[in-house]
Amino acid sequence: MASKAPPGRRRTAEILGGEGGPVAIDPNDSANWYVNNQAGVSIYLGTPPTGSTPGAFSPVLDYTTDPGATTPLASGAVAIADVVRDGLSMAVEPPYAPASFLVDLLDSAQLLIGTCRVWRGPANGVGWSAPTPSVTFSTA
Repeated sequence: MASKAPPGRRRTAEILGGEGGPVAIDPNDSANWYVNNQAGVSIYLGTPPTGSTPGAFSPVLDYTTDPGATTPLASGAVAIADVVRDGLSMAVEPPYAPASFLVDLLDSAQLLIGTCRVWRGPANGVGWSAPTPSVTFSTA
């Protein structure tokens, strides 16, 4: 059953099934909406909804666009610039949160994503790098 908007308010269209997660709008092109709607890194690019009609979204950076994300690494190997695999490591324990991200205000063709590192790379999902070292935690 569809929900109704409160009196005097308009119902907003759901984006990507209404799963929930961070959303960012390109400050230089308001027709470019980014949303991370699954645990870890699963960023989609789409157009804004119109009325109650959802926009059209396609994956930019998720396990379907990064074939290395689901390929196991050899013992002791380090994946270089594998933002999706890094994001999947966030999804092993509840609450399985989507990674925070934003459009780089200095260059809107770039996204910044927070996992255990801060990642910066092209908004089209190609050519990512990790500019910060991995964060490690000690229980001692």
